[in-house]
Order: sequence, then structure tokens, then C-alpha cells
Amino acid sequence: MSSKEGDLYHHLFLAYKGSHAHLPAQLCQKNANEIWKSAKEKLKNKEKFIEHINDVIRKFKVKATKKKATMLSYFTQLPMQTSSTPATLSPNVSSTSRAPQQKQVHLFVYVVYYDLFYRMCQ
Repeated sequence: MSSKEGDLYHHLFLAYKGSHAHLPAQLCQKNANEIWKSAKEKLKNKEKFIEHINDVIRKFKVKATKKKATMLSYFTQLPMQTSSTPATLSPNVSSTSRAPQQKQVHLFVYVVYYDLFYRMCQ
């Protein structure tokens, strides 16, 4: 395996592992090996093989990014709690007092999501 193919395999493994974070690394490596071997057997043309593996890597990165976005979306739905704000607000405190904090959280999530998407597209 050439250095370029080794790098490509490494990227495939990392993308697979990133999109299947719940699996142990050993199983991720086994599955990545199967994907690699299957593509190698089917695609004898080196350029088509590399193109196929890059497509598979992109799909795994999209899957991982969607999972992260879902998780970030979940956290934006949780009520804000800081050391100065109790988890349950007293009746005389309006819910609008939390609006600036929620905007900050939404902005942070947007920036993180944008960063993930930007990295995925590179």
C-alpha cells in the first residue's frame, strides 16, 4: 500500500469511527477494512477506487455532523442554569430575563455547527 493509499485508508477509518462513535475502535477498524477490501475488489481502476472511497468518507462525515448537530440542538432546548440563576425561576421573575442567555447559547451552537460543516466540506 502506497503512502497515499495509507492516508486514504486512515481517513476512511477516522470517518467511519466518527460516524459510529458508539462502536469500539477494533470493530470500526474491522468494518473499515471490509469497506476497503470490497471496494478494492470491485474497482480495479485506481482513480475510480480513490473516488469511491472519498465518496464513502464524505457520507460518513455527513452522518457524523448530523449526529453532532442533533446533539447540539438537544442542548439548546434545555433550560439555562447558571450559578446566579436557580433551575426553577420564582413566579415573580419573568421568562424574558432568560432571553439574552438563550440568544448566546443559540449563537454559540450556530458557530459550532458552522465550524463542523466548514471542516466537513474541506
